[in-house]
Amino acid sequence: MSSTRGSGVADFLSAARTPRMLALLALFLVAALVCGRLGAWQLDRARQSAEMAQEIADAAEANAAPVPLDDVTRPGEPVLATMIGVRVDVTGTFDAAEQLFVPGVERDGRSGYLVLAPLVVESSDALVTVVRGWVASPEDAGQLPEGEVSIVGQLGSGEAYEPGERGDGEVLSVSPAQLANTWGVPMYGMYVVAQETSPAPAAAVLVGPPPPPAEGGGGLNWRNIAYAAEWWVFGGFAVLLWVRLVRDEVRHRREDDGAALA
Repeated sequence: MSSTRGSGVADFLSAARTPRMLALLALFLVAALVCGRLGAWQLDRARQSAEMAQEIADAAEANAAPVPLDDVTRPGEPVLATMIGVRVDVTGTFDAAEQLFVPGVERDGRSGYLVLAPLVVESSDALVTVVRGWVASPEDAGQLPEGEVSIVGQLGSGEAYEPGERGDGEVLSVSPAQLANTWGVPMYGMYVVAQETSPAPAAAVLVGPPPPPAEGGGGLNWRNIAYAAEWWVFGGFAVLLWVRLVRDEVRHRREDDGAALA
């Protein structure tokens, strides 16, 4: 059996090394390379389409008229993907003694802090976390506005609790569960990324924070992904077709040899 298999491999290599088969191999490899490049191009188009759709959605959310916070979510209610990024307005009073900082947040190549503050919401007497902005140092955060304030911002979903060592007045994530232990309950399960605060803080040194993370966005363009897969399959077929042609050549040679012996 091994000699038969060895003879089959030798016959295949002999047929594959003929000028005609080598020329066909070069042609099919070029075709496979072109198909591979076209597949990669379609994949890039899928990513670009997804990014463009997300940018359009983000722009629409950023320019949307704000709605009252309690029209979107209430204390203790579950977070839905459709709530994330919604522009809301909320009125309440900051607890100045409870301002916290999330360290190690990168912005424009610099490491700094997100500034968090609890707002007692006027309509519900519950706490909502307000992400006030980003600062290079906690000393840059300035004082919170006193008395009643109105905030317009985008909703973000709570992050997972991140354990680890932290300094005084610091938390490692915007986790409602962790903040509830610090600030108390009842509490909203989402946070508000402040875009406008009225009245404005006395020391306006905060840099606007990044928008809330997008969840359940447009995703990749599956039509382009399907096209990419088709091109890659075509490239594979080109190589398999050459293998089939070589095997047919081997079969024809054996048939001719058999006819000559007869």
